[in-house]
Amino acid sequence: MNNKNQQNKLVRDKRTTYDDSDCSELVETYSNELSIFDQKIVDQVRKYLGDQRGSTSKFSFIKQNGIIGVAYHPDKEETLDVCRAYLYQIKNRHIEVGYIQKLALHQFKSETEVLSYYLKLSTRLQNTVPAEQLYGNVTLEIKIVKGQIKHVKAVTTYYSDSNYKTVRDWQEWYSVIFLGEKFDL
Repeated sequence: MNNKNQQNKLVRDKRTTYDDSDCSELVETYSNELSIFDQKIVDQVRKYLGDQRGSTSKFSFIKQNGIIGVAYHPDKEETLDVCRAYLYQIKNRHIEVGYIQKLALHQFKSETEVLSYYLKLSTRLQNTVPAEQLYGNVTLEIKIVKGQIKHVKAVTTYYSDSNYKTVRDWQEWYSVIFLGEKFDL
């Protein structure tokens, strides 16, 4: 690989801290759009739960061993600013229930860009054995391929051993984070 190609690869393949310092302003600017975004996700989840999945679904439910999540595939008219504001908003909803932000990344690889947060439960909630894990560790991300937003995703990964309490139900997580329903720990 020649020197110019190596430099281009370094520019395209990089990983930096995701700077979300403007996102609180975006949340205020796009508050109406964020309410609509929430409603779109709620509608898609209701369709999924009602087993009305079809080729037009904008929602994916992710369930594997130790992983549960949701991905919303926005319409082409959804802007990156609205998606960034939404990701920031659901990050803050996790923080309200006891999570802390461990990492915020902005990654570029070839024609793909990913903005993401990694959240863990606050250690003050994990001071017993078995430890509370609430919904598990949380990854929130926006994936953009060739300038097109592919998904806004929220995924939890949890432990299933005797050191941790059983993870709470994904529908509770969905209700708390996406519907804003309060609960007691």
